[in-house]
Amino acid sequence: MTQDKKSHTEVRLQAIVRNGVLQPCGNAGAKITKTNIQEKINLEQTPSFRMKVERTNDGFVTSYAPKDSDNWVSKDVKGADLVTKLDKDHYYVGFFASRNAKITVSDAQLTTSPAQTKASPEFKFAAFAPVLQVMSSTKSASDNYDVQLRANYAGTVTITQGDKALGAAHTVKAGETLSVPAKLSAGSDFKIVYLPTEGDDKAEKEATFSVEKVKLADAKNVYVSAQGQASNDGSKAAPLYFATAINVLPAGATL
Repeated sequence: MTQDKKSHTEVRLQAIVRNGVLQPCGNAGAKITKTNIQEKINLEQTPSFRMKVERTNDGFVTSYAPKDSDNWVSKDVKGADLVTKLDKDHYYVGFFASRNAKITVSDAQLTTSPAQTKASPEFKFAAFAPVLQVMSSTKSASDNYDVQLRANYAGTVTITQGDKALGAAHTVKAGETLSVPAKLSAGSDFKIVYLPTEGDDKAEKEATFSVEKVKLADAKNVYVSAQGQASNDGSKAAPLYFATAINVLPAGATL
């Protein structure tokens, strides 16, 4: 159920399907399909209604009807096995309300029966260009510094600090964060070379950046203020702006 942005009283019901999901937190290339079941439901006129989701052998039937009415409006969604891609032995049924929505659910029922599930066509991911994302800050209040990065395809990463490599080539998995420790006293200039081993484009990708060492009055206790300045030292008398403090805050410190 989503709210009509042009109305404070009208909502629409949709069947929302995600295909190509390989990780619980989501992944690149997954596809979201929305099918309208009923539009322009006026909550002042119809504050209560009924909904049904029925899993069939080859998909789902999603239905809506006003309370105390059997005038069901239904839409079919293909892909009965979509809900078992992450967990082939279990799937979960429930209700949730996001953001500021408040809902009341009553008379909920769940009926099960044996299934003869038909396999869905294999989902084909659209090709995406390899992306190297540097996640670590370009400012640090400590000599201890972690180079953090992630990529959308598996591959290998070589990190150099100045002219010295930070260890051998590192293996990176698609979507996972790689963290490599460094000492800024050894240099502030970094270069990352990413070589994808998946996808169509396996050419090297390169990123370079420099880290600025920032001096704080007290690296364990940093003060911030809406009137703070990026050039301040983070003391109570000279607080930092919030965004600046987040970028330089050492591990274990307190804002």
